[in-house]
Amino acid sequence: MKDEGFIIEIGIDQKTGFVYGGNRWNCGTWMDKMGSSEKAMNKGHPATPRDGSAIELVALCRTTISWIIQMNKQNYFPYDSIEISSDSSGKTKLFFTDWLNRIDENFEKEFWIDQSNLSEYVNRKQIYKDTINSTLKWTDFQLRPNFIIASVIAPEMFNKTHIWLALKQVETILLGKYGIKTLDPR
Repeated sequence: MKDEGFIIEIGIDQKTGFVYGGNRWNCGTWMDKMGSSEKAMNKGHPATPRDGSAIELVALCRTTISWIIQMNKQNYFPYDSIEISSDSSGKTKLFFTDWLNRIDENFEKEFWIDQSNLSEYVNRKQIYKDTINSTLKWTDFQLRPNFIIASVIAPEMFNKTHIWLALKQVETILLGKYGIKTLDPR
């Protein structure tokens, strides 16, 4: 990995509630593979970088927050919020219920790619983005099966019609004879 891969930023997007992290030079999630070939000139370069807010990590965060809220209501967990520091506003309190609602309010709006999306990076429509706010903007729009994991972890985030349309895309594009491809060939 290049030195730049160690300079990462992690946090919570205050607008969406999505957790984010990494950069294009590190393998920040389980779906990354660091290049290792000097001959192919990919040594130290992630083959398929995934930084920003990865869909399955947003789902894991949402499920954890939901569980924490339940534990707090049952007096098993004493906290109902976290404290967030920012350069501009100092320290603010983020209640878990507000955080959960923020994720739910923004999930479909940010991750779903509908037929009317005219972004120059759109490669496929009627799919869920793989990431949000990645360094390389085109990587947000890759079709990967990670949204399936997210839909099992946090099904309440997904519009039922959209998930079925996206699953149909996976069936058509990613499903092979021996399993599911990890990345759209296009």
